[in-house]
Amino acid sequence: MYISKQFLNKLFCQMSLISSVIPLDSPEVFLDLSSECEYFGRVYIQLWGHLRRANQFLALCLGTLGPTYMIDSHFFEAYGRNQPGECLHGGEYMINNRKSGQGLMEDLEWGDQWQLTQEEGMIVGAGNGRAERNTCFDICTIGNPLKEFACPFGRVISGLDVVKRAIHHNPVRQVTISECGFLVPFTTL
Repeated sequence: MYISKQFLNKLFCQMSLISSVIPLDSPEVFLDLSSECEYFGRVYIQLWGHLRRANQFLALCLGTLGPTYMIDSHFFEAYGRNQPGECLHGGEYMINNRKSGQGLMEDLEWGDQWQLTQEEGMIVGAGNGRAERNTCFDICTIGNPLKEFACPFGRVISGLDVVKRAIHHNPVRQVTISECGFLVPFTTL
């Protein structure tokens, strides 16, 4: 039997099987950050599964709703570089050969009861609650106890050093999500 080299590093299975092993309360995803000439590393994120915004992020890591962060998704800004509240900002995806930040789900959380103090490692909604920017997110690299995020929906559990290196890449617009997906907990295997 001949197996093509392009398939040696891949595992194929039905989406129903994948969905059955994702813990709904706290799924874990990963993002590989790269530029044209440098691989920064892998960032592991635990999502807060009770939030629709976290479920949308998971869908964009898996491509289950169509679009995915894995295809030409660039970060496009570093907010407050070297200041309290510093964040790496990204979250657009490609659709019909155009970049979009249009939300894939309705009624995403924003503001009021969802606000939390800015903490290092938080993953937060970054579209000001506008539907056309609802897939945009920030990864906070320096906390600010004097301010709040409108809707945090997860936290970096490993690889924050990767984000900190990427945020200082010049220009930050060259930083991409070169791979993304979810982690299967050993307890479900």
